[in-house]
Amino acid sequence: MEQLSWASEADGTLQPLNGFTCMGSRFGVRPDPSGDGDGYMSSDALVFFDWDSYRCLDVLHEREDELDCDADDDEQVKWLRVTTRLLRTIVDDLPPDVLAIDLDAAGKVTWTSTDPQHNSNVSTYYPSVDEYQLPPSSRNLTTLLRSDLTVIDRLGSGVDKVSYICPISGQEKTVAFKSSPAVAHFGGVWDEIQIMARLPPHPLILALDSLVLEELTGLGVVGFTTPVIQARTLDKLSPSPFKLRWLRELMGLVDELNLEFGILHQDIAPRNLFINPDTDSILLFDFNWAAGVGQTQKDGYKTVKPARNDVKGVMYFMYLIITRDPKYSVWQLDFVEEDVLEDREGWIKHPQVQLDDDVSAFYDELMAWVRTRRGHSPLAHHTQATRHIEVPIPPKPSRDEVEGGRGANLAGVVTPCQSRLAAGRPVLNWQRPPKAKIDKCRRLLATGRYADEKTETVPIPVPDPKRGFPQPPARLTRAKLRRPVRNRLGLGGSEAPPNRKTKTRRKE
Repeated sequence: MEQLSWASEADGTLQPLNGFTCMGSRFGVRPDPSGDGDGYMSSDALVFFDWDSYRCLDVLHEREDELDCDADDDEQVKWLRVTTRLLRTIVDDLPPDVLAIDLDAAGKVTWTSTDPQHNSNVSTYYPSVDEYQLPPSSRNLTTLLRSDLTVIDRLGSGVDKVSYICPISGQEKTVAFKSSPAVAHFGGVWDEIQIMARLPPHPLILALDSLVLEELTGLGVVGFTTPVIQARTLDKLSPSPFKLRWLRELMGLVDELNLEFGILHQDIAPRNLFINPDTDSILLFDFNWAAGVGQTQKDGYKTVKPARNDVKGVMYFMYLIITRDPKYSVWQLDFVEEDVLEDREGWIKHPQVQLDDDVSAFYDELMAWVRTRRGHSPLAHHTQATRHIEVPIPPKPSRDEVEGGRGANLAGVVTPCQSRLAAGRPVLNWQRPPKAKIDKCRRLLATGRYADEKTETVPIPVPDPKRGFPQPPARLTRAKLRRPVRNRLGLGGSEAPPNRKTKTRRKE
């Protein structure tokens, strides 16, 4: 079993539940309402990231019976669903400076904290455009500041529909802005930009439009934009029949990526595909998990995971398109068994799904392709592919070394915001108003602030022209940030005592 981890490692096992991702757990101290003992007690808090408001929140949730650390997955997922459902009903009304809350069994907030010790937000190093070393074909990409983008709508986790004034034509342009506000190494977009910028233009792959830079220094890349497709992703039921031709297009595209370019997408799923209304063909996007064959974290890129192979991904995609099996709507591809996908008896068409051919035609053609692919000798390394692409070695900003930071190398270090602020390093703010609380009479920027909102001007040292953020030569004290729980769903196997009333600190 893999542990549930912070977003910087990007290996969570669940899709967001009720708009939240459980990022792990941390050990905290809170007042003891019982009045017994010394007035304080230790607690295990789950850390949730809200994809609506882009805020981190430490959440303690009382329950009448303690959840055993060896409880089965279904029980743990059920508990996460209960907690996030309760949290969804109250999070929009919490003041923006609240960092931790305590919920009783009924979901009532019994305690809140704005104490910085409960700040679970983390920050990272954002490489500059120069450090990306983009190929000549991509060097003419438009670069925009995050503050140049006006938010029109929220499309999904980390994706907004935005508009900006094109610096070349002077015309307003509407695009999709993707970022990783949960903060992963290099801002969470290094791998995706490197691969998308180096793949040749392809009619079945969503293209890059521009790079988005942080507004503090105007150098660090925090995200990118792509064209907006006026279509729903394929995880939504459609009244139109799904065509066998679209499956053939997907199988052919995966063959190209895997065998010709040595690239594994590693997240083939209905939520990552459109049907392009202009071409009536599939359109693949979200290369967040993509990696070159044979790459590991030691290379500074995503690790290739056999359980996420693209052949299995196509099977998973087609199985969900036909069955709409709710059992697998929550899990990432890693934890879906291939035996289930290969079992013909399980391919029962959902009554609302329409196909342009029999289920057997889709299944038989898919499995014939699967057998062919499995019969090929696998590539040992992406350089063995006929049209392999080369990606640069990630930068290693040694002066940004921070004790307690995590990552395969210094460039990937992710550190607590409080620690960076204490060392004089700037921290990029991602938190924004909840969608239900947006003032529609004002223009909301991708920075999370309104265009007419006055902000404090914080003096920032003049940066190195090739670095995203200035790098003060400070060395930090190890932050007291709790490592993630060992159990992959974040509800057991913690390092701290499980007893919520263990005395840990004497009130001064």
